[in-house]
Amino acid sequence: MAKKTVISYLLAFSVFFSAFADFTVLSPASGVWANKQALQILLPEGEEAYYSVNGTDPLVSGFAYDSPVIIDLTGDVEIRISSIGKDGKKTEKTVSYSVIERFPAVPESESFLINFLSVPVYEYIPGKKIEVPSGLKTASGNGELVFTNAKELYLSEDCSLESYVPVVFSDGKSFWRTMIHTIPKAGTVAQSTVPFKIEDWTHLTFTDKSYIYCVDDQWWQGSANPVELDRTKYHIIRWQAVDFNQVNPINSFELPPKPELNILQKSDGSVVYSLSGDSTYKLSAENSYKNTYAKGQFKSICMDAFTGDDISGELFLNVYKDNVYQGKLRTSYKVDRRPPKVPTLVSSVSGFFIRKPLDFKIFAEAGSKIYVSESTPLPLPKDFSAPPPEAEFYGQAVLGSYREISGNSYAISADTENAMYHKISVYAQDEYGNKSEDVEYGVVIDQCNYYFDASSNSPVADGSRSNPFKSFDQIEFNKKLPRYINLHIRGTVKLPSKLIQLPVNCKISGFEDALLEFQEGTSFLVRSSSLEIENCLINKNEKSQKEAKNLFVLENSTLALSNCELIAQFENSGTIANASNSIVSIDNCGIISQALSYASVVSSNKSKVHVKKSRISAIGETAVAFSVHGGEISLTSNACKVIGSIGRIAELIGLKCSFVSNSFAGEIDSIRSSQAIWKDGDVKVLADSNNTIKGF
Repeated sequence: MAKKTVISYLLAFSVFFSAFADFTVLSPASGVWANKQALQILLPEGEEAYYSVNGTDPLVSGFAYDSPVIIDLTGDVEIRISSIGKDGKKTEKTVSYSVIERFPAVPESESFLINFLSVPVYEYIPGKKIEVPSGLKTASGNGELVFTNAKELYLSEDCSLESYVPVVFSDGKSFWRTMIHTIPKAGTVAQSTVPFKIEDWTHLTFTDKSYIYCVDDQWWQGSANPVELDRTKYHIIRWQAVDFNQVNPINSFELPPKPELNILQKSDGSVVYSLSGDSTYKLSAENSYKNTYAKGQFKSICMDAFTGDDISGELFLNVYKDNVYQGKLRTSYKVDRRPPKVPTLVSSVSGFFIRKPLDFKIFAEAGSKIYVSESTPLPLPKDFSAPPPEAEFYGQAVLGSYREISGNSYAISADTENAMYHKISVYAQDEYGNKSEDVEYGVVIDQCNYYFDASSNSPVADGSRSNPFKSFDQIEFNKKLPRYINLHIRGTVKLPSKLIQLPVNCKISGFEDALLEFQEGTSFLVRSSSLEIENCLINKNEKSQKEAKNLFVLENSTLALSNCELIAQFENSGTIANASNSIVSIDNCGIISQALSYASVVSSNKSKVHVKKSRISAIGETAVAFSVHGGEISLTSNACKVIGSIGRIAELIGLKCSFVSNSFAGEIDSIRSSQAIWKDGDVKVLADSNNTIKGF
């Protein structure tokens, strides 16, 4: 049997024949396969092989091997193979593998595999395209399996290499393995009849004693003396019969200078070897331990490999001039169509939903370049009343152009106000231009949105829309939070009975029946930041002597209440908002502050208080809706009421004020005279119109 090149993978071996080489099993190979496997053996010349599939001694009760054959067995299979060499030496090998036979559910893929695997070895002529269905990936050649999405297997039509190439197809669940035998086209074959031979380019020997010879313009001579030629120059070799006769012909052979070897890397990845100089030179590739080549002489020799394969080695080229051997040229070859492995991404934070900017380490094969594409960040909807996004939503993220990165680090930043979905795609490219399959990574980065749902039973609550918190105790208000956070509330959420310090700007948004329930010790301390609450019911009805006297304490901060209904009941005395050097904004709210002794809605110092379109009530022995010292206050389109023995809508000291279109009502028990608005002499009234006063 002729010597073959074996392009193998996993535990299969490359074939290196020598006088003492053992036989080589090309197929099957160890593994779990979805198709019945063929037995294919390469034997040194003169060696015979026998095999068994039932564990018995092949030389006793086995089958003689003469050509590739499909082993019609499934499950766990063990093949014993024994060979006997020309010298009588016996060699035995065992191959174990498993077959779980199945075909893909996709008809196109099933039909392709049934046809392709119907023979033990697929015979392939270079130039033909093997169309691979889109549902299958392909791996071929040496080394570890590296699958590609290549939709055709193809060798250049001029490929000169004869080889056996293992190929594996996969649908992502199973693996189908077989062998491809590449059969190159033959070149021209001719015999030379010249009476001389050339060895190693320069050594000329005359082989027929019946002739005399002349090289260039030198003397004629007999065949006894070889001649050393300078092959950098052009020569003419002449010969004629020893017996002189005027009619004897003088024959000649033109010998051009030694050619240079040209190596061309074609755009399809194949490598072509040709000769420069005289156009009559031709090449043939010399078979070696590793390779077998197309027979005959060619103007050029082509080396090629299937997508996914990588071949290399030494190439010995025999050079002929008009079918006369001239000498050898030695070179190396490498055709690399094996893509790099898919890069591995290691992220600084795990999970699809994270709270921090993301750093990646990207690990690719040594020498490969890394290319990254990132989508434009896709904002997630904030509306808690809508269902969480499904997979189709994330499909809207469109990747941008790929760009090469230096090093192997990549970072994705976080938006400071919105939840964003980010997608990146990464591939590696080697020095030969082979690209790996791309790997995609999608992540939602949300530093600022936290969701609370009283009915949530998520075992992995992380504050996301899909896995909301159930209690305020599950969020840590600390300096690691971003400068702005949104808290989204649904259902009744009990606040912890403690002082809640807000070091960041915070907005609380209610959905559906959102209720914030203050406990007896609950109080917000807002310091150098802001707190906004919208669309919420707020209730504080637990009373004790140890209760917090204020629901909100502001220091150089802002409190904004919008579309809220707030009822606070204190044991003895209490104020809903106590502000210093701050801003209090109330819009379209209903607020009641009730206590036995003293009840107030807003008490402020050097602050700005703005209230509009709201219903404000203070109920207590002494009831003052607004106690404002310094700064400014504006009341617009409100209905304000105080109930108690002593009561005022507002007590104002040293500030600017504006009252427009309000109704001020009082239910006062005291026989002492009372005023709806009390002002000291330093108060400056900017506006006072369309207000009604009753009960004072």
